[in-house]
Amino acid sequence: MDGQWGFKRLKFRMMFMLVLSLFDQNMSVSSSLNGEGLALLRLRERVVSDPFGALSNWKENDGEIDPCSWFGVKCSHGKVVILNLKDLCLVGSLGPEVGKLVYLKSIILRNNSFSGSIPKEVGELKELE
Repeated sequence: MDGQWGFKRLKFRMMFMLVLSLFDQNMSVSSSLNGEGLALLRLRERVVSDPFGALSNWKENDGEIDPCSWFGVKCSHGKVVILNLKDLCLVGSLGPEVGKLVYLKSIILRNNSFSGSIPKEVGELKELE
């Protein structure tokens, strides 16, 4: 009888450890940036001058892993719908990563100095108004 009880306890412990490890994996996955956040970080990398530090909170490792809380980013239902970077005197270029913002309805870049061509991916943004 004691051997059977020991086996049940071992089985319970193993199940408990399995559940804990799955919970831990789920937490680490949910605490990472989504594709839109990563696309915004790539966009930020193309900015060579940000004189007002407007994009300073666009970071993955700052505890703020929700791009919807970043400056100039507006979301609806957790999806980026507006990118408003007007009047920031940013200098840089736009890259194809902007095409990953598939729910983007408005992108406002007035009074900045973005050079180069407009990425073809912008033309594929079906929600853009």
